[in-house]
Amino acid sequence: MWGGAQQGGAGPGTFLMYGGGAQTASSALLTVGTAGTASLAFYLDPADWAAGSRTTKLRIRTVLITNATAPGITFTTGLYPVGTWGGASGANPTIATLSTVISGSTSAIASPALSTRTVVTSGDFNAPAADHYAFAVVYSGTANANANVTIVVHLQMRQV
Repeated sequence: MWGGAQQGGAGPGTFLMYGGGAQTASSALLTVGTAGTASLAFYLDPADWAAGSRTTKLRIRTVLITNATAPGITFTTGLYPVGTWGGASGANPTIATLSTVISGSTSAIASPALSTRTVVTSGDFNAPAADHYAFAVVYSGTANANANVTIVVHLQMRQV
């Protein structure tokens, strides 16, 4: 399971990440409540990975790549349960709200340098209850003018 997103001058806030690979430069990050965001959710069931008496552990690896302008802000990725669904009549369904980020699933990249690739991982965390989830990234502020980043997250699993 993995997700990706492309940033192009986004301001502070929490943005949903596309499922699948990183999107093109024309792909915008989407805020919660934007029409069509329901397609960014996925169903996660730890029973799918059950292996006897072992405990399923997850972690999120985040890769952030910058262009020739350092963004000057912190990016924090995480795994969020979908809180509620919505969507106006005639519009595509939305993720109306996200619930609290899954404990242990976050990792932050503070003020990445220009023209670099940074890789970080969250700590191991227990697989959450079966439900719909989405990857999201929190921007601590508004990125510097002309700064663009590509962010890709991978959800990794192991059993202990």
